[in-house]
Amino acid sequence: MDLEKVRRAFKRNRFECSVFETAGEAAEYLDGKIDGETVGFGDSLTLQAMGMYEKLSRHNTVFDVHQINRERDGFEKSSEAFLDLARKAMVTDVFLTSVNGVSETGVMVQRGRHRKQSGRLALRA
Repeated sequence: MDLEKVRRAFKRNRFECSVFETAGEAAEYLDGKIDGETVGFGDSLTLQAMGMYEKLSRHNTVFDVHQINRERDGFEKSSEAFLDLARKAMVTDVFLTSVNGVSETGVMVQRGRHRKQSGRLALRA
């Protein structure tokens, strides 16, 4: 896949796009680029693995459903907290999520149990 084609296609579709060799490089870029903002995460295990909550929450207000402790709070209370955080994440200055795939024409493929990421991406387009 030609990642330069992907980057240009995203730009044509009004998405800011950068390409990195490693997840660590991407994490450092985002940590430096996003400052003093409200940031929402789209239930992304990729962002969790990159340590983005820890990095960005030092100098931003971050809404991430992975910060809910289901064992501590119990299922009912944590379900309410999940919905509350998911709603807050939808209206932030910056929204970060991951997708399952992309095409060279700039199409993002999102599959899985939660569709809120796709809706938020559509709102940003």
